Amino acid sequence: TSNVQAYDLYVAGRQKWYTRRVPLLWEAVDDFEAAVALDPEFALGWSGLADAIDALAFRDSRGQALVPRAKQAAHRAVLLDPDLAEGWASWGVLAAEADRDWTTAELALKRAIALKPSYAGARAWLGDMLRYEGRVKEAIEQQRIALELDPLSPVLNTTLGVSLAAMGQFEESRIRYERTLAEGGEQTTAHSALLLWGPPMGVPREEMAEHAVGFARAMGAADPEVARVLGYAIANDRADDALLSEAREAISALIADSVFTVRQIASLYTGLGDDEMALEWLERAGEGDLSLGLVGIDPALDPLRSNPRMQALMDQLGLPNGYDPAADTYEAEGAP
Repeated sequence: TSNVQAYDLYVAGRQKWYTRRVPLLWEAVDDFEAAVALDPEFALGWSGLADAIDALAFRDSRGQALVPRAKQAAHRAVLLDPDLAEGWASWGVLAAEADRDWTTAELALKRAIALKPSYAGARAWLGDMLRYEGRVKEAIEQQRIALELDPLSPVLNTTLGVSLAAMGQFEESRIRYERTLAEGGEQTTAHSALLLWGPPMGVPREEMAEHAVGFARAMGAADPEVARVLGYAIANDRADDALLSEAREAISALIADSVFTVRQIASLYTGLGDDEMALEWLERAGEGDLSLGLVGIDPALDPLRSNPRMQALMDQLGLPNGYDPAADTYEAEGAP
């Protein structure tokens, strides 16, 4: 763009988007909207708008209503500049998360990588798409390349951490998340992972309580301290009715803040052993809920996998019902 103000807004929006913190993501959406209003031909601005809405809707249920706007923005970016890698990547990630259209997503993301091999985000998103399909070995390969391209990115650390957890490699996954938090990075995903996957990761009970509070704070909860009991309850290895009752009340209070996605709520209930409530929330999710892609391989939801309702829901969504190592036969080029 030749409009300096539009470019300044774009840069500000990207900086806020990079943090993946929900309050800043809302501001990023406003920045990108202002940028493309000043210059409607600004392809990068449209790509930024698509990416900000995607990141927001993945983390905050209130952002779901903006997803059609994100699709429009991604398509506009590609039409304005067919050689813009960022535009193709924006299109690809939305095809995967909003539509679960794996074919379009893979083509678009590989086109982005071909146009700009140094674009780490496209590699990471391709990894996300592969992981949603259950192709976790391929996902990890792409996400390791992404991290090599941008080794200081907290987002890429956590993206790889999700894939490692999906394969049951909890030790390295925990290292990724703790490194992210130590560097002041992507707090939403890191705190939620260390809370929801804490038991197999070996996270101490007190630390899980802190991660519950950190998760709620990063999500913009009105009173994040109410979440503390969730960490204790999920880490609890014996029946404790009083603790579970208090934890359910905490979830209800957090839901009232309207900050959590369906997947996050279902994962919290599963962690408390309340499979019925977890399934109820998953079944009420809207078709366009961007957080649903991760449901297929989310280790926090593994206790639900044998339930016929869960199996039917995964069939309906076109997602794998848990990670199946036997079905994930991909080997990296040159692997023995």
